[in-house]
Amino acid sequence: MSASEFQQIKTYILGVLATYNIHNVTDDQALFSSGMLDSLAAVQILTQLETDFNIDLADEDFDINHIDSLQALENFLASRKN
Repeated sequence: MSASEFQQIKTYILGVLATYNIHNVTDDQALFSSGMLDSLAAVQILTQLETDFNIDLADEDFDINHIDSLQALENFLASRKN
């Protein structure tokens, strides 16, 4: 995944956060385990990743912690890079 592709994903996630009136999120700040985002937001983000970025997240071993922060998401996506 290129830096520009990840930036698109990050921009999308920051947009989701903005709808929850959450701004100024750091790359290592917990999003889900902190309660900042809920399961509906997780579904939105996962759907966006699968649809717009053609990322298959149907893995049985997937854990919400893989996307709990922007840094965790970047690491997760890098590990799934073809």
